[in-house]
Amino acid sequence: MATLDPEADAFLALARQAGAPLPHEVGVEQARAGHVASAATLAGPGEPVADVRDSVVAGVDVRVYRPDGAHGVVVYAHGGGWATGTLDTYDTLCRALANRARATVVSVGYTLAPDAQHPVQLEQVQAVLAWALSGDGPAPGEPVVVAGDSAGGFLAGWAAAAEKGRLVGQVAIYPAFDPAMESASAAENAFGYYLERATMRWYWDLYAPRGVEVLPSTDLTGLPPALVVTAGFDPLCDDGRAYADALEQAGVEVVRLEYPGQIHGFVRMTALMPQALDALDRIGVWLQARFGA
Repeated sequence: MATLDPEADAFLALARQAGAPLPHEVGVEQARAGHVASAATLAGPGEPVADVRDSVVAGVDVRVYRPDGAHGVVVYAHGGGWATGTLDTYDTLCRALANRARATVVSVGYTLAPDAQHPVQLEQVQAVLAWALSGDGPAPGEPVVVAGDSAGGFLAGWAAAAEKGRLVGQVAIYPAFDPAMESASAAENAFGYYLERATMRWYWDLYAPRGVEVLPSTDLTGLPPALVVTAGFDPLCDDGRAYADALEQAGVEVVRLEYPGQIHGFVRMTALMPQALDALDRIGVWLQARFGA
């Protein structure tokens, strides 16, 4: 049986001691404020990247990171339950990803729920992805991958399905694909492991109150090769596993990267979790291979 990673265990103990309310207990605005306030402690300062600039693409805010010698483009959809993540709170992760992949990273600042709801966020990610694939994108002619974590993993997966045949890969980091939250991992990790099942159900209700189609149950034939990252103590662990299973059944090449002792969100916790940097290193190596580096 897996045991918690020591750093994850220590983080959860501090969180319990602090006794902060959960996002679904305080409402959207306070949840957003808490997400922003915790970002520096969780992620730490970002690494230098040769060129970082903010822009607007198809009416959507983006931040573009381009390290020296970059080849390839990663369009990144951040997590945060569709309701709390921002370009700033994911800045450290995107900087690290750009440097490790040696690629341009385009972080998508989609409109947060419930200010907008499904399918607006998906349409925005797809619009930025289409731009990255076009001659007007940040690196015309270079190969493109779509990536995302948690809620952003949902958006990235659907965007990959919309661009079949045009991408060289996709990265799904503990993606959210099951609004019902009835999987074994959702039950086993429902309480006490940072993301709680009640909070995730609240996020789904904010984002898609009328429901959504479950991506792993659709025709995934022709999707690009995938790297799927999961964490063992995550209520969404089985979402990622089910997506990987469905991709493989559709004949898609899949690399699974599981951290049995980790919790949801750990890849963003680069200031606290050595395994966050390990995961980013391994994602970077996989991306370099997809880009032909």
